[in-house]
Amino acid sequence: IDTLCPDSTLSSSSAASDVYKRQVMMWRMDSDNNKDCLNVQFYKDEIPMKPVGLTISQFHSQHRGNFRFLESCHSFIQWLFPNREKGHNYKAPVLTKEENAIISADGAII
Repeated sequence: IDTLCPDSTLSSSSAASDVYKRQVMMWRMDSDNNKDCLNVQFYKDEIPMKPVGLTISQFHSQHRGNFRFLESCHSFIQWLFPNREKGHNYKAPVLTKEENAIISADGAII
């Protein structure tokens, strides 16, 4: 099995090339970005999300049940639900494999 393109159903070489390019981009993000484990620090309530400027506990206490705010402002989504892709909030860090392992293993975070 090709570890760069594990989906053996891909028949197009251009689709396989796209998958390869995406995987390389993710590896680069892991090695180049987020060396300070910003997602872990955020979930431990040590740093605020950007650009909102609130820690996770402040966010929950100020906006719990405030559905109008939650529907109108989306800059917090990538902080609360980090993933492996860069999204619309360029100040939100992508989730690295290392952070994923740390967050999953830390009962205080989850």
